[in-house]
Amino acid sequence: MNRNELNIKEERLHKLLDCRNLSGILLSKQTNFLWFTGGRRNDVIKNVDISLAYIFITRDKKYLIATSSDLDRLMDEELNNAGFEPVKYDWYNQSVFDALNKIGGLNKIGGDFYDFNITCIEDNLVKLRIDLTDFEVEKVKKLSKEYSLLLTDFCTNSLGPGLTENKVAVDFSYKCLEKNIRLLVLMIGSDERIFKYRHPVATDKKIRKYLLIATAVERDGINVTISRSIHFGKTPKDLINRQKAVNFIEASYLHHSKPGTYLKDLLEVGKKAYSEAGFSYEWKNHSQGGIVGYKPREILVTGESKEKLKENNILSWNPTVSGAKAEDLALVRKEGVEQLSIDRRWPCSEIKIDGDIYLKPKILEL
Repeated sequence: MNRNELNIKEERLHKLLDCRNLSGILLSKQTNFLWFTGGRRNDVIKNVDISLAYIFITRDKKYLIATSSDLDRLMDEELNNAGFEPVKYDWYNQSVFDALNKIGGLNKIGGDFYDFNITCIEDNLVKLRIDLTDFEVEKVKKLSKEYSLLLTDFCTNSLGPGLTENKVAVDFSYKCLEKNIRLLVLMIGSDERIFKYRHPVATDKKIRKYLLIATAVERDGINVTISRSIHFGKTPKDLINRQKAVNFIEASYLHHSKPGTYLKDLLEVGKKAYSEAGFSYEWKNHSQGGIVGYKPREILVTGESKEKLKENNILSWNPTVSGAKAEDLALVRKEGVEQLSIDRRWPCSEIKIDGDIYLKPKILEL
């Protein structure tokens, strides 16, 4: 565990204590556990966000609260020498609130869930999660590069007509596990399914000509989202034009993604780009993306979004038209975005807007 990163997170929570006039903050969600500890894991049950262990922060201490099933393991293997004080409660007749009462922490508590004893401050925690530290920026850069290389290698070497979508999903999942990369989203659609569905979850359908792989992955809590399209044989002109359209739309989003810009204003940028690309109303058929952090989308762009972009925000725009999708990762910088997930071995087009050039993956022909 990086103690410097932990200290930064602790300092931010102390400021939040003061801002919200709280005596302590209770973190129950796995996303917040990952964020605060710099990627240390507490998940046992994979399909729920509420964990089996809690972090409790006061102005002068930090506690790990859990039952005997998890407390010792987490203290020994995940949070060793990180300055946490362990607090145990009995699973059969107690709750986390009994543990809090034991340490005198039930007065004016903030937390990431709703309960009679707690003020929910998850909205504040989301803003902390998307305000990446320099340590987190380096993690997301490393994962983006490594994962984009893995995706290129897999698509180039492991795909072919006749495979089922489910077979591709299984093989790709294995490749990710080998690199300690966790798949959060894996959509694999082929041929007519890509035109019919925006979220083509894999089936036993055999692939003929055209394949879309849309993904979200995580390591150390950090999330990366990328989509890629592959065609076996010469790509039809109409399909090429559809990919050009979504690439132009994504580049338009990227070009205007500068610090201080409201997310809701970026949606208007997207609508205009859809119109210029000849697909005026397609923006209504799929969400357009937003800010990434410890979830694939911490904040989605909508017409009501009040969030302003800041330096070190991570963005993933994902415009779609029927049959095509564009999706990559970018870092908000003062001078403009830095694209993070482009592997130059994948065929790309250069899209120029006001003198700035954005690389966008084409459909890979095999």
